[in-house]
Amino acid sequence: MKWPLLAAALSTLLTAAFWTAVIHRQGSSLPSHSPLAAGQPRKSERPSPPPQPDPRIASWVRASLSIGEARDAAVAEMLASLHDPADRTTALDAFIQACRQQAKFDRAPFRPVLIDLLENPDPHLRALALQALYGLPADPADLPRFLKLADDAASEVREAVVLPLTRLAKRDLTGVHGDAILKILEATDKPSPNITVPLHYSEFSPALERRIAFLARDTIHSNDPDLTPHSLRRALTTQRIKGEICVDFLLEALDSRSIYDVVSDAAKTLAASAQRRTEQGLVAPGLGLEKKIADRALRAICDDRKSEWFLRSMRECLDGFGTLEHAEGLEEIAAYPAIGPREKAEVLEIASRIRDRLAGHSLPPLPTEP
Repeated sequence: MKWPLLAAALSTLLTAAFWTAVIHRQGSSLPSHSPLAAGQPRKSERPSPPPQPDPRIASWVRASLSIGEARDAAVAEMLASLHDPADRTTALDAFIQACRQQAKFDRAPFRPVLIDLLENPDPHLRALALQALYGLPADPADLPRFLKLADDAASEVREAVVLPLTRLAKRDLTGVHGDAILKILEATDKPSPNITVPLHYSEFSPALERRIAFLARDTIHSNDPDLTPHSLRRALTTQRIKGEICVDFLLEALDSRSIYDVVSDAAKTLAASAQRRTEQGLVAPGLGLEKKIADRALRAICDDRKSEWFLRSMRECLDGFGTLEHAEGLEEIAAYPAIGPREKAEVLEIASRIRDRLAGHSLPPLPTEP
């Protein structure tokens, strides 16, 4: 009885060994996508799902938005977790979300531990601590810390420090705050929105303005999403006091023939400056930029075949920045036989307003709608 059983077992082992050898030998000639190829997972092997967020984050944030004992207990748990290395990331995420949702609780006790985390060896924790500090009132004592972090080896940290720096500077980036941000921008050719968005509605030093214009110039003729074009251009179009570099950039953008948003943003920004609509910023005085803008606007009235909204913006530029020379140029345009009656009336109106403004007369705002 032993021999038949032994023979059957031996036959099974030899069969398995044979097919293993065949598969191993053929695997190298199989296509890389074949599940039989050596080292390739079978179709049944799927990647692991991404880790789910810690449920305590949603619980703490929800409780922090309430009142009473539930809120106080959640805040105490968040603060205690910041001191636990295993829970710091979870606590920081919850605190940042609670601040963004404007939860009402005493945030001052969080400040000491957040300041300590700025020195943590983990760059992700340093970046999260910077984001969390934005939920507390700005403190000028933080400036040396922020300036140091602007030179951090981790790009994540350098990006995170831009927002608190601009807030501390009250968006006046003409001094040391702007110098630190300039160094951050010089370290990258494709700044992320974490860097560019906080720069909106700020005032720049000439060096910082030059760097932003250099980075934004490629966006005039490109729709490359990696260039974050809208955010870069908006840093210039919303600049509080526009210098020569910014104005040259906007005038160059007027000649973009393929991207509507580029031309629209530039034209409306220059018109807003001419009409002193301060939400878009003003042109720096004493540099002759007003005449440069008016010259380009007059050329647009003469030569460009663009839409009505564009020509209306150019008329606003002439209305605010035009000189006697520009008024005479408009009157010459109005005398062209080919000009229509409506266009002639609009051109003569701007020429008249320029003369009245130069004579010191008070004028009502130019209507922005046709």
